[in-house]
Amino acid sequence: MGMGIYAIHEKDGAKAANSDVVLVRDGFSWGAFLLPPLWAFYHGMWPVAFLMLAAYGGLAYLPELMTGGEAWGDLGVLAMMVLAGFLGSDLRQWTLKLRGYDLTGVVGGGNLADAERRFFSVMGTGFY
Repeated sequence: MGMGIYAIHEKDGAKAANSDVVLVRDGFSWGAFLLPPLWAFYHGMWPVAFLMLAAYGGLAYLPELMTGGEAWGDLGVLAMMVLAGFLGSDLRQWTLKLRGYDLTGVVGGGNLADAERRFFSVMGTGFY
C-alpha cells in the first residue's frame, strides 16, 4: 500500500498545548462503505449517523410505495454505501469543522502512526 495523505485538524490553541489534534486520511473509507451508520457513530458524527439511519428507513419503506420497489430499494442502499465510502473523510472533516476544529495542514505517511510522527517531528518549527 502506498502513501496516504492526512488532513490535520486542530482546535484553537492546540499548537501550544500539543493536544486536540486529529488526522483524517483522505480517500475511500472502507469502514464507511461497509457499515455507514455504525462507522458514523464510532467517529461521533451523530447528525450524519441519524441522517443515514433515516435514509435507510426510507429505503426500507420503498417496496411498499412502488412496483419493483424492492429492487430499487436494494440499489438505493448500495448507492448510499458507495457514496458513504467516497464521502466518508469529507463528512468526518465537516463534523470536525462543526466542533471548532480548523484545517491547519496536510501530511503524508504510510499509515496513521507514520503521518503523526512526521507531523509532530516538525511541529516545533512552526510550519508543517
